[in-house]
Amino acid sequence: MAITDVTSVVQNQTSQDSTQTRGKLGESDFLKMFTTQMQYQDPLNPLDATQFTSQLAQFSSLDQLFNMSNSLTQLLQAEQTMNSMEALKLIGKAVQATGNSLVLQEGSGAEGSFSLAAAATQCTVSIYDGNGTLVRTLSLGALPGGEGHFSWDGLSDAGKTIPSGTYTYQMQAKDLNGKDIQVQTRTSGVVTGVKLGGTVPQLSVGAVDLPLSAVSVVRDPA
Repeated sequence: MAITDVTSVVQNQTSQDSTQTRGKLGESDFLKMFTTQMQYQDPLNPLDATQFTSQLAQFSSLDQLFNMSNSLTQLLQAEQTMNSMEALKLIGKAVQATGNSLVLQEGSGAEGSFSLAAAATQCTVSIYDGNGTLVRTLSLGALPGGEGHFSWDGLSDAGKTIPSGTYTYQMQAKDLNGKDIQVQTRTSGVVTGVKLGGTVPQLSVGAVDLPLSAVSVVRDPA
C-alpha cells in the first residue's frame, strides 16, 4: 500500500476521535498515524529510508512545538498571576494614568494631573458632569512646562456643592502669542478595588476602571 494511501486511511480513522475530543490533531494522534503507517507498509516495498527520516524529523519538530506552546502558556499564566499580585498591592494607593476623569468625593474634592509640552501664559480647566454640562471653570494662570496638577473643591461656578461622582475635564493652555500648547491630561485618584477577570487587571478608582498597564505614577495618598 502506498504511503499516501495509508496516511489517508489513518487520518480518516483518527479524525473522528480527534474531532470529538479536541477538534484538532494532537501529539498522540500523530504517533498513532506514524505507527499505523509502519504496521501496514508493504513488505515488498518498505518505507523509503529518506521518507522515514523525514517523518521522524517532522515528529521531532511537532513535539518541540507542543512543548514550546505549553511553556509559553505557563509563562503567560505566571505573568498574569504576578500582575494580579502587583495590582492587589495598589489598593489604597493614589495613582495617575492617562485619561481625563475626575473622581469627586464629598468633603475631599478631586485632583487632576497633566503635562504641558511647554511653558504657558494662561491655563484653563473646564469640568463637565456625566451629561456633558459645564459645571466649573478653573483658571490656573501661567504655568511652566512639564508635570503639574490642580485641585477642585467640588463646588460649581455658582458656589454650590456638586454631588460625588465621576466627572471629566478638558484643559486649554496658550503661549505668549495665544497659540495652543499641547496638554496631556491624566486621571488621578485612590484605588478602591481591583478587577482580575481579564488579561490585564483593572484598578477601580471610584467609578473609573484603569488598566494596570496605563498607570504611570503610584504614591501614598496625601
